[in-house]
Amino acid sequence: MSIAEKLCCEHILGLESYESTRRIGGSGEIWLNANESAIPYDGYAIDSSEYHRYQELNCPQLLKLYADYALRE
Repeated sequence: MSIAEKLCCEHILGLESYESTRRIGGSGEIWLNANESAIPYDGYAIDSSEYHRYQELNCPQLLKLYADYALRE
């Protein structure tokens, strides 16, 4: 008996795992389960110059908004 069989309920063990339609041989051009857009690519671009990997440690604007919220009567 595996650890999964020891820990899980019987009805959980009987569930079948998910298989994508593409994997089992489906046909089509749009695969919603693969997070593909049904809207054709239109050459859009994102300006990532404003994005940072880490946020500001002490974001003054966020702290002020939170203080205003917390001190409301």
